[in-house]
Amino acid sequence: AERGRPTFQPVRGERHHLLSERILSLALKYGLNLDYLINNLTPTMLADDTARKIYNNLIIYYTNSNVKDFSFNFDYPEFRNLLAEEDSSLTAYADQLVLLAEKDFFDFSQDLIRKEILEDVKSLKKDYFKSELKKIEEKIKQAEKIKNNNEIEKLFEQFNQLTKQLALVS
Repeated sequence: AERGRPTFQPVRGERHHLLSERILSLALKYGLNLDYLINNLTPTMLADDTARKIYNNLIIYYTNSNVKDFSFNFDYPEFRNLLAEEDSSLTAYADQLVLLAEKDFFDFSQDLIRKEILEDVKSLKKDYFKSELKKIEEKIKQAEKIKNNNEIEKLFEQFNQLTKQLALVS
């Protein structure tokens, strides 16, 4: 790991999971940059269904709380209670993520945590867009094999849109 950066171990493997879990863990533990997260990260960009469910609940919690109170402060125990109402396995995973953040980011200032969130979101978005571009490339190849010109045209449009989104992140 880079000097000063924690060697965060994902609950589940690979980089995409690592970034998803690190972003969620920092959001749940410190409640910083939630407005940035919600405006810049869609649930589909996260690595798996459990992470997406927690993130969807976080978006709902943040939106509902922000409507009621403009001086919103994230309250993990309150959020955890809402998760428990939906699915107790979500609370177990969320608790695990919070513990990971406590272990790996205990000596980070709020500014460093904010910076970490921004960098991780950027990296996750890049990885997501690159992965989606590869999927579309494969679909284009399949459509070319069967000479489906309408599908090819539609896929090229999607490819171009994703390329533009990737360029904005890079």
